[in-house]
Parts: sequence; C-alpha cells; structure tokens
Amino acid sequence: MKLYSEENSTIPVYNVLNSTLNIMNEDLIKVMQPFIDLFLIALYYYDDSPDSIIKRPVENSVPIVYDFYRGSTIPDDQFNNDLIKVNSIITLPGFSSFSTDKKIAAVFIQTNTGFADSQPVIFNYKFKTGNQFFNNRPKFIDIASDFDEKEYLVYPFTLFRITEIIPPSNGKEYCDIVLTIC
Repeated sequence: MKLYSEENSTIPVYNVLNSTLNIMNEDLIKVMQPFIDLFLIALYYYDDSPDSIIKRPVENSVPIVYDFYRGSTIPDDQFNNDLIKVNSIITLPGFSSFSTDKKIAAVFIQTNTGFADSQPVIFNYKFKTGNQFFNNRPKFIDIASDFDEKEYLVYPFTLFRITEIIPPSNGKEYCDIVLTIC
C-alpha cells in the first residue's frame, strides 16, 4: 500500500497501474497482469481494521451506510448521451480513491478543470455494511499513504448503480452522482 501511494517516486505506482487499466489496452494489461494481480491480492489482505471506520457487521445488526466521495470531471458527450442517468450501471476501470471528506473530493475537481467540455462531479459512493461485499469493501489506506486525504481505495472494475443525480444548485458548481454497489 505504501508503494502504491508514494508520491516521491519518479513514476508513481498508482499512475502506472491506473493508466494501464484506464486505457484498457489488452497487450499492455497482459504485460502488467502479474503486477496488477499482486496488488489486488495485497489490497485484499491489507488489514485496515484498526483504523477503518468500516467495521465487520455483527450478525443481525442493522446495516450502516458509509459515505465516500470522489471528485472528477466527466466529458460532456458522455454525461449527456444517457450514459450518466439514474439506474445506469457504471464502472471505474482503475483502482479508485475515495475520501470520507467531501471537501477533499472537491479539491480533485479543481485538478481536472483543464478539460474543456466536461461536467464537474462528485461521486458519492454509499457503502452499506452487512452485505455480501464486505470482504471487498473499500480499504482505508491513509495510514500507508503519503497523502492526508482520509483515503479509501476501491477495487478496479467495481460495478456501481447510479441511484441519484443532483444537479448543481445554490452556488455549488458540480453535480452529485450517488452510487451504490451492484
């Protein structure tokens, strides 16, 4: 986890992994597959339990919903062509960082403002404990990270359902897209 989130290296590992997954070039993924598999296994076995807000649910307990946020931009052509609508299923191909702090997510919108013709968004991932996905829950990597972002890492190609889209209003310049896991 430390290697993944290290900023001081010449080529940050998170850039290599996510760039490979995001472009979905089959030949490149085949070359990188052992490294991707190794990182997936490391993430799965990474013990974040002492520091994570997500705790293993007690049997018959009421599920708890945790909110995680990710700031980004979506190209207008994708946003306006019915790809982004309520009940759509979407996936983020790379390892995706989310924060428990919406203000931190909003900062990442600012880093993407150089993209013309795009819609600023904050993805609000509502993770519900007590479901069959607990072992693949977002993992808290802030302790191992060079960043102080209250960061949780989500597995690549996790399927999300868009449950709500809240347009910009009252001076808020971004759209909120509420997600749940499929």
